[in-house]
Amino acid sequence: MDFATALDLARENNEGLRVAGILTVKAKERTRKSKRMGELSAQVAEKLGTKCFRTKIRESVACTEALTEYYVPLREYAPKGTTAEDYKNLVDELMEELI
Repeated sequence: MDFATALDLARENNEGLRVAGILTVKAKERTRKSKRMGELSAQVAEKLGTKCFRTKIRESVACTEALTEYYVPLREYAPKGTTAEDYKNLVDELMEELI
């Protein structure tokens, strides 16, 4: 079952359910893979009737270490790292829509 089918089934029980957007994670800017993922994300967003978030969550060693080596939240392990900054930007982007 693909995501769109699962979403349709979920909407049978919750008609107001909607996808806020498509979020790219583990992004590596300026790569062919990243460009292709952007194109695919846009196609999926269109199919789901939503958007792609401007914010992309970059891949980082600090994020992996926080979760797998030290078992602490990223905001505690590397609060000034690029990935923590990306998550903050995502929250800001979501808040812009809600206000």
